[in-house]
Amino acid sequence: MNVEFLTKGFQKTDAMDTYMRETTLEGIESFLKNERDVHIRVSVDEASHRMQSRKPHYICEIHLKTAASKKFFKIHK
Repeated sequence: MNVEFLTKGFQKTDAMDTYMRETTLEGIESFLKNERDVHIRVSVDEASHRMQSRKPHYICEIHLKTAASKKFFKIHK
Protein backbone atom coordinates (compact mmCIF):
# COMPACT_ATOMS: atom_id res chain seq x y z
CA MET A 1 0.00 0.00 0.00
CA ASN A 2 1.46 3.30 -1.09
CA VAL A 3 0.43 6.41 0.89
CA GLU A 4 1.18 10.02 -0.09
CA PHE A 5 0.41 12.99 2.14
CA LEU A 6 0.56 16.44 0.53
CA THR A 7 -0.11 19.89 2.00
CA LYS A 8 -0.61 23.25 0.30
CA GLY A 9 -0.60 26.67 1.92
CA PHE A 10 1.06 25.55 5.17
CA GLN A 11 4.04 23.52 6.33
CA LYS A 12 3.65 19.81 7.10
CA THR A 13 4.99 18.52 10.43
CA ASP A 14 5.97 14.98 11.38
CA ALA A 15 3.17 14.76 13.93
CA MET A 16 0.62 15.85 11.31
CA ASP A 17 1.97 13.31 8.83
CA THR A 18 1.72 10.50 11.39
CA TYR A 19 -1.81 11.48 12.42
CA MET A 20 -3.08 11.67 8.82
CA ARG A 21 -1.54 8.31 7.91
CA GLU A 22 -3.00 6.55 10.96
CA THR A 23 -6.44 8.14 10.57
CA THR A 24 -6.67 7.48 6.84
CA LEU A 25 -5.49 3.88 7.04
CA GLU A 26 -7.80 3.16 9.98
CA GLY A 27 -10.78 4.55 8.07
CA ILE A 28 -10.26 2.56 4.88
CA GLU A 29 -8.77 -0.65 6.26
CA SER A 30 -12.03 -2.56 6.48
CA PHE A 31 -13.21 -1.12 3.15
CA LEU A 32 -10.24 -2.47 1.18
CA LYS A 33 -9.62 -5.83 2.90
CA ASN A 34 -9.20 -7.86 -0.28
CA GLU A 35 -7.23 -5.32 -2.32
CA ARG A 36 -3.45 -5.69 -2.48
CA ASP A 37 -2.05 -2.91 -4.67
CA VAL A 38 -3.61 0.30 -3.35
CA HIS A 39 -2.35 3.84 -3.85
CA ILE A 40 -3.69 6.44 -1.41
CA ARG A 41 -3.14 10.16 -1.88
CA VAL A 42 -4.23 12.57 0.88
CA SER A 43 -4.00 16.27 0.11
CA VAL A 44 -4.82 19.01 2.59
CA ASP A 45 -5.10 22.58 1.33
CA GLU A 46 -5.63 25.77 3.30
CA ALA A 47 -8.34 27.70 1.47
CA SER A 48 -7.49 31.28 0.60
CA HIS A 49 -10.66 32.68 2.20
CA ARG A 50 -11.33 32.66 5.92
CA MET A 51 -14.58 32.06 7.69
CA GLN A 52 -16.38 34.78 9.62
CA SER A 53 -14.84 33.61 12.88
CA ARG A 54 -11.40 34.33 11.33
CA LYS A 55 -10.31 30.70 11.66
CA PRO A 56 -8.44 28.97 8.83
CA HIS A 57 -10.49 26.81 6.48
CA TYR A 58 -8.99 23.54 5.21
CA ILE A 59 -10.00 21.24 2.37
CA CYS A 60 -9.05 17.56 2.51
CA GLU A 61 -9.16 15.21 -0.48
CA ILE A 62 -8.47 11.49 -0.37
CA HIS A 63 -7.86 9.62 -3.64
CA LEU A 64 -7.88 5.81 -3.63
CA LYS A 65 -6.71 3.80 -6.62
CA THR A 66 -6.57 0.03 -6.83
CA ALA A 67 -4.59 -1.70 -9.55
CA ALA A 68 -6.16 -5.16 -9.52
CA SER A 69 -9.84 -4.21 -9.68
CA LYS A 70 -9.22 -0.76 -11.22
CA LYS A 71 -11.35 1.07 -8.67
CA PHE A 72 -11.00 4.82 -8.11
CA PHE A 73 -12.56 6.74 -5.25
CA LYS A 74 -12.34 10.42 -4.41
CA ILE A 75 -13.43 11.84 -1.06
CA HIS A 76 -13.62 15.61 -0.65
CA LYS A 77 -14.36 17.38 2.61
